Amino acid sequence: MPEGEDVKALLDPAAAKAIEDWVQKLPGGGAQLNPATLDAPTLRQAMAARHEPVDHPAMASIEDLQVQGTGSILDCRLYRPMGPCDGLLVWNPGGGWVLGGLDRADAICRQLADGGGCCVLSVAYRLAPEHRFPAAFYDAASVWRFAQSHASELGVDVRQLAIGGDSVGGALAASVCLMAALDEAPLPAGLLQLYPVVDADLDRPSLHRFGRGDLLLSRAMMGWFWDQYQPDHALRRDWRASPLMAPNLGSLPPATILLAQLDPLVDSGLEWAHRLREEGVPVELQVAQGLPHAFGELWPQVASARDALRRAAKAMTARLEAKQA
Repeated sequence: MPEGEDVKALLDPAAAKAIEDWVQKLPGGGAQLNPATLDAPTLRQAMAARHEPVDHPAMASIEDLQVQGTGSILDCRLYRPMGPCDGLLVWNPGGGWVLGGLDRADAICRQLADGGGCCVLSVAYRLAPEHRFPAAFYDAASVWRFAQSHASELGVDVRQLAIGGDSVGGALAASVCLMAALDEAPLPAGLLQLYPVVDADLDRPSLHRFGRGDLLLSRAMMGWFWDQYQPDHALRRDWRASPLMAPNLGSLPPATILLAQLDPLVDSGLEWAHRLREEGVPVELQVAQGLPHAFGELWPQVASARDALRRAAKAMTARLEAKQA
C-alpha cells in the first residue's frame, strides 16, 4: 500500500456519500461494531436499524415460498419482473454468513430481475454462528435442487436456470456448481457472482490496502465473519467453504463475475476469474471502478452501482437466452 494513501479518495463521490450516510445511521455511528468484542446479535440489530426498504424497480409479482431443506424449512422469495421472464436466477445473498435474509437482499434482487429480465429466487439460508459450516452450503444446495425439480411450476425453462450470489453468497453459488459436477447432475446454465468470497486467505495485498475499515468491509471484519462460520482454520480450505481450493474448476458453468475496484477481496476475485479461464470456463469479468465491497446495497444512492448490477445481470441473461436457442 502506498505510504499515506487515502483510499477513500478513490471512491465514486456518490459512493463516498452513501457510505458516510450508512455509518451515521448505525447506532452510535458504528462504534460498537468492533470485531474484537462484536457478537452476531449486536451486528444484526445494527444492520436492521439502518436498513431502508425500497419499492423499485416495480415487479410484476413478489411471492414468498418455503422450501424443504436439510432438516429445516427455508424461506425463499420469488421475483417476477415486468415483461418477459428469460429464465430463473437462484440468488444466495451475502452478509458474511451472519446477516443474510430476504429483506436485506430485496434491493439487489429487484435490480437483477429488472436489469436482466429474469425471475429471481432469493434464498434465506441458515445463519452463523447458530448454524455453522456447512449449514449454509446445504441450504443453498437444497434450494437449487428445488428450482431444478420445480422449474415448470415456477414458470421457467429448466434449461434456463442460473445460480449466483453476492459476497459469501457467491461462494455458496460456486460450491453448489462444484457439487452438481461431482454428482454428475445437471449444471446451472450460468454462474453470476458479485464480489465473491472464494477463499479464507486474509493476507492478500488488497486486504491490507482496502481493508483498513473505511470502505464498509475491513480485513478484521472479514476474519470475524470467518470465525462465526468456520472457526477451524484447517477446515476453511474445504471447497464447500472456499471454492478456490477445489482441485478442479473446469466443470463449472460459464461465469459472469463482477468485482469492485476498492474491495479488500478484489485480489482473490481476480485470481478466481483467472483460474476459471485457465481451466477452460468461459468468463465475463467486469470490475466496477471507484466502488467498494457490497456496493450492490448502495445502488439506490449510487448510479454507478446500479449500472454495474444491470450490466452484469444482462450479461448473465444473455447466457440463459443462448441455452434456449
